Amino acid sequence: TVNIDIQSDGSYRYYDKEYNDITEEWIEAFYQETFETDASEDEILISTLVTRHPQEIIIHKISNATNKKLLRTIKSVFERRLKLCPANCHFCQS
Repeated sequence: TVNIDIQSDGSYRYYDKEYNDITEEWIEAFYQETFETDASEDEILISTLVTRHPQEIIIHKISNATNKKLLRTIKSVFERRLKLCPANCHFCQS
């Protein structure tokens, strides 16, 4: 499971199923696997989801998303594994 927390500035933070911050780990793995030197956050997001293929993807604070097209793409590619956090999500409320 990966939890994607969309920050107020539209950037992404990644958390595992216990809500441990794994953002640096995911970004570092992206750069090691792709040898990219200048990738956008959107490129990192989609690439890490494809290469790590988590069984469950939960997106938090979707209203902060700046790239709605990317979210539609993620929804169409990962539809069975994708969930939006519920309205009473304790992670978002903390």
